[in-house]
Amino acid sequence: AYDGFVDLVKREGGEVQPLVENFRSVPAILAEVARVIEPVMREQSGLQPRFQPLLPCAAKAELPGFHKGEIGETGPRLRPRRPVEYWVSWKAEGDPGETLARTRPGAAAELEADALAADLLDLHAAHGVRWKDVGVLLRSTGELDVYLEALRRARIPFFVGRDKQYYRRREVIEAAALVRAVLDPGDHLALLTVLRSAAVGVPDAALIPLWQQDFPRHMTELAGPWPDKLANLRQAIEAAAGKVPADVPGIQAVRGWERNLVAAVEALAYLRESWEKDPADRFVERLRRLFLLEATESARYLGAYRLANLDRFFRQLLTALEEGGGDVTGVLRLLRRSVAESEEAEEGRPREGGEDAVSVLTIHGAKGLDFTHVYLLQLHKQSRVDPPGRTEVGVVPSSGRSAEYRLFGAPTPGFDRVEAERAAVEAAERVRTLYVAMTRAKDRLVLAGAWPQRESAPEPAQARTHVDLLLSRPHLPVLADLWPASAAAGSWSAADPTGALWYLPDLHEREATPEGEREIPELPAPEEVQRGAALLVTRGREAAARMALPWSAAASEEAHERLRELQADSRFEDRAPGEEPAANPEPAAPREPPDREAAMAAGGAVHRALESWDLEADPQAELARQRALLPSYLAALLGDARPDRAQRRAAALLDRFAAGPLLPRLCSLAAGVLARELPVLLPPGPRETAPVGYVAGAIDLFYEDRDGALVVADYKTDDVQGEEALTARAAAYAPQGAAYVQAVQEALGLAAPPRFELWFLAAGRVVAA
Repeated sequence: AYDGFVDLVKREGGEVQPLVENFRSVPAILAEVARVIEPVMREQSGLQPRFQPLLPCAAKAELPGFHKGEIGETGPRLRPRRPVEYWVSWKAEGDPGETLARTRPGAAAELEADALAADLLDLHAAHGVRWKDVGVLLRSTGELDVYLEALRRARIPFFVGRDKQYYRRREVIEAAALVRAVLDPGDHLALLTVLRSAAVGVPDAALIPLWQQDFPRHMTELAGPWPDKLANLRQAIEAAAGKVPADVPGIQAVRGWERNLVAAVEALAYLRESWEKDPADRFVERLRRLFLLEATESARYLGAYRLANLDRFFRQLLTALEEGGGDVTGVLRLLRRSVAESEEAEEGRPREGGEDAVSVLTIHGAKGLDFTHVYLLQLHKQSRVDPPGRTEVGVVPSSGRSAEYRLFGAPTPGFDRVEAERAAVEAAERVRTLYVAMTRAKDRLVLAGAWPQRESAPEPAQARTHVDLLLSRPHLPVLADLWPASAAAGSWSAADPTGALWYLPDLHEREATPEGEREIPELPAPEEVQRGAALLVTRGREAAARMALPWSAAASEEAHERLRELQADSRFEDRAPGEEPAANPEPAAPREPPDREAAMAAGGAVHRALESWDLEADPQAELARQRALLPSYLAALLGDARPDRAQRRAAALLDRFAAGPLLPRLCSLAAGVLARELPVLLPPGPRETAPVGYVAGAIDLFYEDRDGALVVADYKTDDVQGEEALTARAAAYAPQGAAYVQAVQEALGLAAPPRFELWFLAAGRVVAA
């Protein structure tokens, strides 16, 4: 297309002005690009342009590039470096004379990864090279983990570039499907994607039983959190769960999936109602909070990058919703087209990714970027081979657009022309990707690969790797003599007539650690062994004590400890609403587990009701709606346990809350409510029993009062009466309140801490703590 455009311009009297001045690279790198690319970039109309040498700009014309050390110097910190280096990724096994050029790709990748990490550490420590000035370019991400693991071991910060394939990432596809399932209840493909997503986790073995229970129809009819529809869905899910075979491999690893699905269905129902009633920003906030996609994806491999993608997705979604003015079809069309066509878009990048970190990315992902030091690895990597039995359709442009095809591996007579055309395009692209990769470097270019021990270079059209193309480079050393000559000279690098440095990483490692240094060291004295053994025992005890600590804890943990101490006094014993105190109360008598479980489930269900309470609806109508939803709340909390006692307790709590002064107070705050059930994450405290990782919780109500003051409120379902009991409870819950107040103050950068309140729902009292 471009060649045709240029020809048209020339026919119409236009003039072609080549742009050859390069503002990026030093002359040594541009000269190497010419040596490598000119012999293999052969002009072919419509397929490959003529090679055009690049000229350095005036500001760089006299710069030597990165040049450190002299040939022949020894020691890891004295390794010479040049603007152009070739690393030969040969791994010697036994006698190197016969095995060097047969290094397996996996062994070559491990060797390159270790050499890369060692080289970067030395550059950073000895020469002050910043991590962000380094780009590591890979042919593909098939062996990405090998290189990343070497960087992790060396504690080198990095971030991974993943090309412009934002809409091909699983987390983005699943988030887009979730939005589609909310906005279009009839989109069963989106529903299926949500069911199989990491956030819901329905096993494939359950899909047919769900469809047999008419699950898609029930979901299509679910326009909001209506009790009868949710009851039908719960029954369908329970029936489907009973039909999933117990001998499906791996099914035990996802047991309990049906409870997760019930919770997801309820969340979808709330979101469909929220879409109809709430402004766009509140709808998006609820979607993020109810499904916690970001929390799920952040815990997976490369979680920081998945998190950045989701953050970008939700920001773009909010923009689309606000600009569309409620146009559902426009938003759905955008989501479906972007995912279906895999539109190119830059992926999100973690916030710390813009700081000092090595960039690891594919050659395609490096287009338009540049780095002071570029490591081009995997030069020996071959193109992917199509699997046998493939079915595809192709067109030969020169044949009048006639289609040829291959059906289950059997081609039509003319399909060989399709394959020939495709091979020619791939060969031309292979040359161009090498050109792109080499021209990303500013001061130093490293090219690494497992070179073959051949003397003649293949034709560019026959090349299968970038190493094959590099064999056409003039002044190529005799690689078969490189290792023995270097080993005999006691060196691991040599310069060719062009000034390029040839480096043997495996030989360097062998020479840097002579055989004598690998011998078993002198054994320590018995006293030293005893001291070491005693120290090991002490540290083992310390490690065991640390391992005994929980990784995480609830922000209310300390408050619950105080509460247990408080409940040992019968004066402060909890009672369910409507229960009378015992005639002769026995102090410190613990409740039976079923009662405690029922009380906790009732409290959780009431919290769910208050979280979704419509503050603008008629109070009695909303009370009736929430009471009808109690079974669904309790089903998610109790699982298979009988909810009768918990439901009675929760219903009584809701009735007392609605009949008292707290419901009118909550409704009067509607305009100032900033969040409900706001997640909190804090570092562990100084206590010896504090968790190792983090403290988590949720702020029940966060609002701004009429005076503009911020208030953190926590609902309590304790059935306590009297000032003495309320004051004692408030003191017990003080640590929980302090944690929430600290979280809000630090997150929002407040000069003064917000106020903390305890809302005792059964007593109808608000106590400032």
